Amino acid sequence: GYNHLLTKKIASLPYGAFALEDLKGIRNGKKGKVFNRKRNSWAYFQFRKMLKYKAENQGKQVILVDPKFTSQECNFCGHIDKENRKGSFFHCKE
Repeated sequence: GYNHLLTKKIASLPYGAFALEDLKGIRNGKKGKVFNRKRNSWAYFQFRKMLKYKAENQGKQVILVDPKFTSQECNFCGHIDKENRKGSFFHCKE
C-alpha cells in the first residue's frame, strides 16, 4: 500500500541517513474517541520498519530521535526556544 510506495521513494533519495521521531508511547494519550481511532489506525511502526529495511539495503541509516522539542530546536546550532517557531516558520533566535 501507501507505506510501501512512500518508503521506497524516501529510501531512494540521495541522503545517507533519515531521521524519524521515536514515537514510543504515542498510543497512550487520551485525546477523545475520534482522535484515538485515527491515531490507532496509523501504521507508523510498519512505515518505520519498511524504511529501515529499504534504507539499510542501500547502505543508509534510519536514526530515531527524541521528539521532545523537535519543532523548537535549531538543526544547525542546537538552540531550543519556543520563540524559534512562529506557526509554520522557523527562525533561530540564537
